[in-house]
Amino acid sequence: YAHLEFFRDEFLKLYLSDIEFSDDEFWNMYEVDKDGATRMKKEFFDVGYDARLGRTWGITSFIGNNQSVESREFKRRLLLSYILVNRYGPAWLPTGFLHVTYPENALVIFSPDDPWGLRARPDLPMNELGTIKATLQSENPLRKPVWTGLYYDETGGKWTITFEMPVDYQGRHLINPSLDVSLESIMNRLDSGHPEGAYN
Repeated sequence: YAHLEFFRDEFLKLYLSDIEFSDDEFWNMYEVDKDGATRMKKEFFDVGYDARLGRTWGITSFIGNNQSVESREFKRRLLLSYILVNRYGPAWLPTGFLHVTYPENALVIFSPDDPWGLRARPDLPMNELGTIKATLQSENPLRKPVWTGLYYDETGGKWTITFEMPVDYQGRHLINPSLDVSLESIMNRLDSGHPEGAYN
């Protein structure tokens, strides 16, 4: 919970700052595939170095082909989230896979072993499925952080549980910082992390 509160606060500081991005800066990082989905370029999943961000790797981003990326404000939210996911995703990996979802059908994720955003099917309706849907104002009017139920992530090929926190500003839903925890990692912790004298 504390990780996502921290992410929320850092995001809002950036969102309310005067940081802006040009369309060229956005399209230097993203491209539209043959099926109309918008994806972060593969080079941002591979290891690289940036003068301002330092080492960059393991990040993908996906915007379904049912979602326009014309809005400059939407593109700004995507790039602000990228900065923070790149900064905190590696450090928080022992807790879970850090990602940000949007009420628009989009995601930015740090997942160094799986280029999720490059593999998601182009018409994947993430914001109509349970994970993002649980954060929408119509489904979550109290704006509380939520644990999803256990679900099968078809793109990642894993059973997963997600903890997510809706972030609003002036009544508008902006993002959901989230942590994915795989069932496999939970089972591994149960198997290896038991107290002395206990067994599984």
